[in-house]
Amino acid sequence: GNLINLEQSDAWLLPSINTNVGLEIPFNERNGLSVNFGCNFFDDEQQDFEGPSLSVAWKHFLRRRE
Repeated sequence: GNLINLEQSDAWLLPSINTNVGLEIPFNERNGLSVNFGCNFFDDEQQDFEGPSLSVAWKHFLRRRE
């Protein structure tokens, strides 16, 4: 058996709103940087999930076949 008998539910209903502002910085026709800043607002469990967010992504576009 198990040392600790624990039941966990992986299905949550957590309504939220995320506001975002972003910036696309092209370096050339095939490479660019995407930066997004946001804030997450939750209806419940604010202490665990609410707060600022930052995402940074490098975009590289492959060549088109001719």
